[in-house]
Amino acid sequence: MTHVGLVVNYDIPSNAEDYLLRSGRCGRFGRSGVVITFVAKRELPAMHAIARRYHMHIDETNMGTVRESFQTFFEKKDWH
Repeated sequence: MTHVGLVVNYDIPSNAEDYLLRSGRCGRFGRSGVVITFVAKRELPAMHAIARRYHMHIDETNMGTVRESFQTFFEKKDWH
C-alpha cells in the first residue's frame, strides 16, 4: 500500500481497535500524516476514551480551522 497522508473519519468507529486500524494508515514507516475525525458533542466521551487508550493528543477545533488545514495540506502537495 502506498503512503496515506490524510485520513478523514466521518464518524467514530464502534471500537478503539477500528479507530487505530483506520487512522494508523497515516504515519506508517516513520512518515507523518493528518487524521481528521468529525465528532458530535455526544461522541466526545468516546473520542476521549480512544485518545486515552492510545496515549494520543487530540486537538478540538471548529470547521473554519478544518477548512484552513485542508487548504494548507492540499497546497503543499504536488498533484501533477
